[in-house]
Amino acid sequence: MDRVDRRKFYLLTISGQAVCSFFLALQAFLERLPAAGVLGLVAVQSCLVAGGGPDPPPGAQR
Repeated sequence: MDRVDRRKFYLLTISGQAVCSFFLALQAFLERLPAAGVLGLVAVQSCLVAGGGPDPPPGAQR
C-alpha cells in the first residue's frame, strides 16, 4: 500500500517541472536572475524529475 497516491504525486512533480521550465525560459529572455538563482531552479527541477521517475519493479528493495 502506498502512502501517497502515485497519480497525484506524478501530476504534482510534472506541474512543478513545468513551472521551473517556465521560470528558466523567462530568465533566459529577461536575464535578471544571478547564476546562483539559475542553479537553484535547475536543482529544484532535477529533484522534481527524480520524484516523477518510474517506480522500482515489484520485489526490489526500497
